[in-house]
Amino acid sequence: RGTKADIWEAGHRVPFFVRWPRRVAADSKCQATICLTDIFATCAQLVGAELSDREAEDSVSLVPLMLGEATSRGVPVIHHSAAGMFAIRDGKWKLICGNGSGGRERPKGKPFEKPYQLYDMQSDVSESRDLAAEHPALVAELTRALEGIRESGRSRAR
Repeated sequence: RGTKADIWEAGHRVPFFVRWPRRVAADSKCQATICLTDIFATCAQLVGAELSDREAEDSVSLVPLMLGEATSRGVPVIHHSAAGMFAIRDGKWKLICGNGSGGRERPKGKPFEKPYQLYDMQSDVSESRDLAAEHPALVAELTRALEGIRESGRSRAR
């Protein structure tokens, strides 16, 4: 659903392939949500570099995921559309903090205008069933998490 400019999944979901002989098992799969920014921390770990608190504040190393030592990146992924619509992805849940696409598709909506949209990305990758009304406590929890990340200016722990 959506385009590259939108907050919906078609604008963000792309496959990520890794080939690392004798380290990453051939034909293995990981269903964790990752982010392009994670390449920075991953490369830093691979070459033994330490990241300061002021570097790559949203980057998490993917090495534990690649080696099968973790099942998630450990912190939510923040999405952002071309028109400023934010979403937070934590596990199977994606909360869109706005009332539309935030991009080209109609309704375009407005960032942080309610009703927000909540989707179970494990069972509804097409984002066709908004579950926000059914899970108000989860909407509130994810909203607080997104606000905390935005206020701190980072998603990676210090």
